[in-house]
Amino acid sequence: MCADDRAEQVGYEYLKPKAGSNYRQLFVNGRIQAEIIYRATIGLEPLTPEDVAKEYGLPVHAVLEAIDYCLHNRELVDADRAGEAAPGKVDKTSLKPNAVRLAKRPAAVDAAHLQTAGLTAREPPFLSTSPRRATAS
Repeated sequence: MCADDRAEQVGYEYLKPKAGSNYRQLFVNGRIQAEIIYRATIGLEPLTPEDVAKEYGLPVHAVLEAIDYCLHNRELVDADRAGEAAPGKVDKTSLKPNAVRLAKRPAAVDAAHLQTAGLTAREPPFLSTSPRRATAS
């Protein structure tokens, strides 16, 4: 399944693959990595989705989609970041103040934010206590 199919299957309006990109993760409006938007909502000085939307000139719904996407595609996002740290490349994420591993829902985002955007407040699969099901990629 290609990235564009994944975006359509989940029903993302603003997340799309970026043509010619080496990254497998989706991009907001095909230009900003979803992870960059997500990381603005975590860390030492997390921003609210509304503040991130203002800072990047995006609709709040686009920010909420990026958060939802990163929370539910942790392995893919981590793999993209690991590819940046390949020998001979500088790991740019280690220079970012909010560069922490994806682990939990950002403090500034609650279930109401996600539900307002029509997204579910489901628990990310990597935090789930239920047995994992194999899924086709």
